[in-house]
Amino acid sequence: MARLSALVVATVLAASGTTAPSAPENAGPATLRFMSESSILVETAYGIDAIDDQARWFEQRIKSEVMAGQHTVWFSCPGAPTMQGGSRITHTFEAGQHYELVCGDGVEPTIRKSDDC
Repeated sequence: MARLSALVVATVLAASGTTAPSAPENAGPATLRFMSESSILVETAYGIDAIDDQARWFEQRIKSEVMAGQHTVWFSCPGAPTMQGGSRITHTFEAGQHYELVCGDGVEPTIRKSDDC
């Protein structure tokens, strides 16, 4: 009986033109790349320290994946003063998009969309 019910449902769906929903075109995480406008980076001394409560290590400090939604990015930037409790920016990320965190001497830290990530 269960096989018959499944067959009936499949037939009805096929006849009505209904298909399973497809994944959004921009599905998947966004990417975030660290950029310093004022200084050459020394290994991983500067970069993305954490996204929300998740620390970043090694190459993740230069480029990380970020799930869609609003997140707080903690970072270290050469030549920039550190806020009490650490430098941070809260930003809303879109799935499948590329972003860069730009900072440096005399540059207001910001996260902006990027075509090259």
